[in-house]
Amino acid sequence: MAVEPGTSEVRRQHRFDQGSLERYLCRCLPGFPQQPAGALSVRQYSSGQSNPTFYLQKGGQAYVLRKKPHGPLLPKAHKVDREYHVQKALFSAGFPVPQPLLYCSDVSVIGTEFYVMQHVQGRIFRDASLPEVGPAERSALYLAMIETLAQLHSYDLRLLGLQGYGRGPGYCRRQVSTWKRQYDAAAHTDIPAMNELAEWLANNLPPDDDEEALIHGDFRIDNIIFHPTEVFEMYLYILYFVALLKECSEYYAKHGNTEERWKKPPVLERLKEMAKAEGLWNLFLPAVSGLSQLDYALIAEETGKRFFAPEVFNCHAPDTGNMEVLHMYGTEEQKKEWLEPLLEGKISSCFCMTEPDVASSDATNMQCSIERDGNSYVINGKKWWSSGAGNPNCKVAIVMGKTKNSSASRYKQHSMIIVPMDTPGVRLIRPLSVFGYMDEIHGGHFEVHFNDVRVPVSNIILGEGRGFEIAQGRLGPGRIHHCMRSIGAAETALEILCRRAAQRETFGKKLYHHEVIAHWIAECRLSIEQARLLTLKTASKIDTLGNRKARKEIAMTKVVVPRAVLKVIDCAMQVCGGAGVSQDFPLASMFAYIRTLRVADGPDEVHLSTIARWELLDQSKKLTAKI
Repeated sequence: MAVEPGTSEVRRQHRFDQGSLERYLCRCLPGFPQQPAGALSVRQYSSGQSNPTFYLQKGGQAYVLRKKPHGPLLPKAHKVDREYHVQKALFSAGFPVPQPLLYCSDVSVIGTEFYVMQHVQGRIFRDASLPEVGPAERSALYLAMIETLAQLHSYDLRLLGLQGYGRGPGYCRRQVSTWKRQYDAAAHTDIPAMNELAEWLANNLPPDDDEEALIHGDFRIDNIIFHPTEVFEMYLYILYFVALLKECSEYYAKHGNTEERWKKPPVLERLKEMAKAEGLWNLFLPAVSGLSQLDYALIAEETGKRFFAPEVFNCHAPDTGNMEVLHMYGTEEQKKEWLEPLLEGKISSCFCMTEPDVASSDATNMQCSIERDGNSYVINGKKWWSSGAGNPNCKVAIVMGKTKNSSASRYKQHSMIIVPMDTPGVRLIRPLSVFGYMDEIHGGHFEVHFNDVRVPVSNIILGEGRGFEIAQGRLGPGRIHHCMRSIGAAETALEILCRRAAQRETFGKKLYHHEVIAHWIAECRLSIEQARLLTLKTASKIDTLGNRKARKEIAMTKVVVPRAVLKVIDCAMQVCGGAGVSQDFPLASMFAYIRTLRVADGPDEVHLSTIARWELLDQSKKLTAKI
């Protein structure tokens, strides 16, 4: 049996009757292994000196025990009962503490009161300078600490049921007074500067010193257990996203009405370099990242919580879809010229498929022509909703158009071709707004005209008439990537909803005490979980059976997720009232983005017809099999 790190044999002064403890746990702790008797292993942790702490192991299950020390104790010290009840309240509120399982006040069991909690696997750092980790991860660890402490301070003691714990208002005054008494008792000489500091502190206490909050008495890095794998994700979430939100938001607020709005904030490029250096780059592409679609689903959800985040990791549309096209269908020359710089983040791209003069929900309506002329193809037509075209770094477009072949089926008359943006005849006509938003962050959505645009024959992708085949390969993963990110947006919206419901009162009670809002919160959680499960199922089917076999699930996900997310955002906006539709919250821009997904990559109605067709086919196969 492996020895738990940081433990030793139980020290002589802390020994107790292990048999008595085992018999008690067998009777009173649900799930505790009953057999074999006498198999309980007990070791003592080197930390946890005020209340000795022990590692318990039996039958493959592990627990942690905290107890009072033996012998005479100072009044009000070593109150393990208070520890247990505070920890239980925090665990119930979702705070990251081990689950407390059992409190025992019967001192006859092991000689003192004690409680048992869940054993949590993780990393503990005894040296606060963290010599064994790199700079980025060191930042991650300390930022995770900061967020955890802030979360602890944010709790309402009344909602936790912890009124009466501690001395209440006047915390800062007590701290200053205690420090001054301790200083006076320890000082051997008079230090005028210290006296001035003490006087200044006493005269400048915060005016809201009546505030009550939960305070950790010994919050330091060696008292924290870090998740074995998730801290770096926390680092991305806090360091990258918070920096992006602050500096990027300031940039767009300053340049929102100037041509500078199409440029990228400097911080974005810095963060991209940091992500690339850490290997957090092109995570969406299995052949490059080694991640499956199911793996990436969870990452995409996290990046979806912040609008700027996907670009930090080179995982933003439309570049992701274009890179997938070139990776799957491009020639070696096309990959070298265009895919490699896209993968490196040196350039960006746009995708030109939708047209203004036809109903693009039926892509066979497409009018843009791609005609062979000797060693060139000539492109003529109008495209719009060409996402990313306004990005100053957009160097290439993938354009879908019609190639003349009257004998071919209507789904084999279209092709995709690579068009450098500086080719003569390519014109950016105008940016298109979405509910008034221009989406300058990702290069906007432009109307683009192609007037006798001539490119080499070698720029055709896969061959003439293969456009719909490529589109299915491109749009399959791309559709669920959007859905993955959308679920992250829903989580952000629900977080805003709950925070607002806990902060505001109407008619004498908190908003969440109104049944209708409590039901909204519950319904939103149900919708998110259902949408996530379908998305993960679809990602898994793509991994195991491929895009084609997962077509029905992709279509279902594309319909279900935007609907569910819009519901959550709408509830959050309603709870936030006027603020919810203003620029003070991200909800309005989130709503605009998610609502667009019900049209982008095929409207709901087309997907519903497709789902019905495949469902009828599946049912007919079942019926035939029974007959």
